[in-house]
Amino acid sequence: ERVQNQVAASTDWDALLGKVADGPPLYSPFKLLDPIANVAEMFIHHEDVRRAAPGWEPRPLDEQTLSALRRPVGLMARMTLRKAPARVVLRTPQGDVLGSAGRGPEIAVIGDPGELLLFAAGREEARVTIDGAPDLIERVK
Repeated sequence: ERVQNQVAASTDWDALLGKVADGPPLYSPFKLLDPIANVAEMFIHHEDVRRAAPGWEPRPLDEQTLSALRRPVGLMARMTLRKAPARVVLRTPQGDVLGSAGRGPEIAVIGDPGELLLFAAGREEARVTIDGAPDLIERVK
């Protein structure tokens, strides 16, 4: 926080916005992942705000958005579910596997790519169906 305050105090607002808009420098390994991570992060935070409102419902997503959310599902699953007490397989209702992680007996988490991403990010409001042994499901939730 101290460093952030120093940068904010010593940097012109337009220059600061430019740095954020430019993303990571070319030599950064994050430059390659930035488009994928950015889509996922913005989607997750946008849905956090939407789903905090009473009476929310999932919004229909266009094919371009659904397609953009498919890849981050597997990346997020490997980061967040690797220590799960079961092999968690994330699949769409059409049967496409978008990611998996963990060890042990398998459970399936089924939903659209955005919902699977929210589940992998630990969001309780994710609208997914979970198939598997009830005790494992409770431990993975």
